[in-house]
Amino acid sequence: LEEEEEGAAGAAAAKEKDPDVEATRLQLRRFFRDFPGHGGATRAYALHRGEIPHIKLLPPVSKPLEWEDFEAVFRKERTAFRTGRTREVGARRRKRRNYFQLNDGYEEPEATYEAEEEEFQAPWRTKSIVEDVWKAEYYRHLHRKAYQDVPEREPLATRGDRFADIAAEAFRRHVLDANRPVLTHELADFENPYMMKRSALERLLGERCVRNQLDER
Repeated sequence: LEEEEEGAAGAAAAKEKDPDVEATRLQLRRFFRDFPGHGGATRAYALHRGEIPHIKLLPPVSKPLEWEDFEAVFRKERTAFRTGRTREVGARRRKRRNYFQLNDGYEEPEATYEAEEEEFQAPWRTKSIVEDVWKAEYYRHLHRKAYQDVPEREPLATRGDRFADIAAEAFRRHVLDANRPVLTHELADFENPYMMKRSALERLLGERCVRNQLDER
């Protein structure tokens, strides 16, 4: 068995070195290049045998191969050609410039102005922060005064549809909304007096009552 296998391997190696087989490989490579996507084994074999006179494959062969041998060479060369094409396409895509990544977009330098007005200096900012604390305290007293002057029917009373309850709640809400202050350093509009005072005190402590960021922690 070993001798038979060695003999078969030697015959295959000798067939691979045959000049006609090598010429057939060159013919098929040119065939795949000149007829991409339209080259089948039957047409390639017809060109290999010279059955189509107006189309010739180069280099010419002295003796055409048998169909079985030609089909084996055709399959190998077709696989090699497809693999090479895949690599070429991948290489071209990797070399293609990606203009989307190279585009940094339009940038216009913004002009910076020094704060020359005294309203933008540190003492004025401190005064405005303290003023926010005063506004929050005022709103807290206003909230308590509204519930003292227009109390609920009873402590923790259940909301109902009584005219007196609805009118009292509407009046309290109107008074509080009309007199709710606007904080200078807070964009949120708090209806709850606790949240308004908490925000004002937090800004005062964070900006004027600590020495550095470590103290803030």
